[in-house]
Amino acid sequence: MVPVQSKISAIIQESPGVFRVEIKVDHRDSPMLVDNPGQFYFLGSIGIDVDRGTIVFLIRQVGRVTTWIAGLKVGDSIEMRGPLGNGFPIEEMKGSDVILASGGCGVPPIASLAEYILKRLDDFGKIYFLYGARTPSDLHLQKDMEAWPKKIEKMLTIDKSCAGWSGHVGFVSDLIKKIKIDPSKTKVALCGPPMMFKAIQVELNKRGVKDDSIYASLERKMECGIGKCQHCTCGKAYVCIDGPVFRMSEIDINAT
Repeated sequence: MVPVQSKISAIIQESPGVFRVEIKVDHRDSPMLVDNPGQFYFLGSIGIDVDRGTIVFLIRQVGRVTTWIAGLKVGDSIEMRGPLGNGFPIEEMKGSDVILASGGCGVPPIASLAEYILKRLDDFGKIYFLYGARTPSDLHLQKDMEAWPKKIEKMLTIDKSCAGWSGHVGFVSDLIKKIKIDPSKTKVALCGPPMMFKAIQVELNKRGVKDDSIYASLERKMECGIGKCQHCTCGKAYVCIDGPVFRMSEIDINAT
């Protein structure tokens, strides 16, 4: 919980209004470098590179704080807290085929989980990465994805057709229909808008995948991260301490 001051090692414009910040953690054994995809920091993590001792953030510039961060330079100091919350249940997912689905700015925790799995491919079955956004320029982290091996099948889509785009047009839920699913050994990780959750849930249920095997990373505005400020309630649960990752059987998606 104690804020740690670290230095920015890289800051890169990812797309208009969205930028990537890499923060160097001095000690490799720091508790901040726990590699548990789906947890969060008070900045918003996309992943941890333990070997390099860095934590990477993808940030949308929307207000005073994010604008201030966007103005920082390499070598500047910044404070952060974390990791907080509960991530994806990795042990439960091992041995299964895994569908990773994200929409818009929901790609960070899903990309983090993909990076984790890619370091341990022998522990998993088939891996599918589905990602949709409004336009091609809204598809973030594409350079990272280009380095992924063919073992992970990437499927990208945009909402509406546009010049220069030859890929799929439609919603992420449409991509689910292109995958051969064995419901007895399939786990699914989601992050994105609630409407995407619902559409994918319906399609997966039709294919025999139970809600206990679908994990959703929720987003809420929060101030404390420890269940005290009451800003992130989700029914009887708190997104900060009980989540941000929940089974679909634990939440009412219509209320999120």
